[in-house]
Parts: sequence; C-alpha cells; structure tokens
Amino acid sequence: MLELFYMGGPLFMGVLSVFLLLIIAGIIYTLRSRSKEKLNARLKQIKYVGILALTFGILGQVLGLYQAFSYLGEVGSVKPQVMYSGLKVSTIPTMYGMMIYIISLVPLITMKCLHAWKK
Repeated sequence: MLELFYMGGPLFMGVLSVFLLLIIAGIIYTLRSRSKEKLNARLKQIKYVGILALTFGILGQVLGLYQAFSYLGEVGSVKPQVMYSGLKVSTIPTMYGMMIYIISLVPLITMKCLHAWKK
C-alpha cells in the first residue's frame, strides 16, 4: 500500500490522507452528538469533505495525464507498456479520492436508513 501512496504522488496522496483523517475525526465527533439537527448538519459537512477529496483526486489524475502527454510531446514515441503504466499510475489519486468519498457517505446513508426504519 505504501508503494501505491508514493506512486500516486506524495503531494496529492498526502492531502487526500489529511481529508481521510478529517472525515474519520468528523465521524467520531459526530457520533457524540445528541441533537438530530446537529447530527444531520455534521454528516453533510463530512460528505462535503468527501466530495472535496474526490475532486482533488480527479485533479491529481488530470495533472498526471497532462505531465504524461507533455512528455510524449517532447519525446515523440514511447513503447505502449510505458504509456499504459503511466495511465495506471495516474488513476491512483482518483481511486483513493473515490474510496474517501465512499467512506464519507457511509455514516450519512446509515443514519438515513436507521431513520427510515424507525418510521
């Protein structure tokens, strides 16, 4: 896993990890809330941080692809294996951002389902 972290770019993966830590801390803090209104507001805030992580992961992929295509423009031709491995590496921040977004949605969906079952 650490290899994927470095392959995805320490800058983007580090910032995404900070978003993940914020989400986990937010979930723990939210679970202590007794007020239903505060709970819903905090869960929405957690979701927004997840959306920000997803967007940041996509930005990391786009910048990685830009760098790869800039390199291709300079070199001219490259073996397909090199191109495929570059494309694979560029998707790592996006996948990490998607996982963080999914994690941010779990408490919101769980609370909505629990609320629906109570009715």
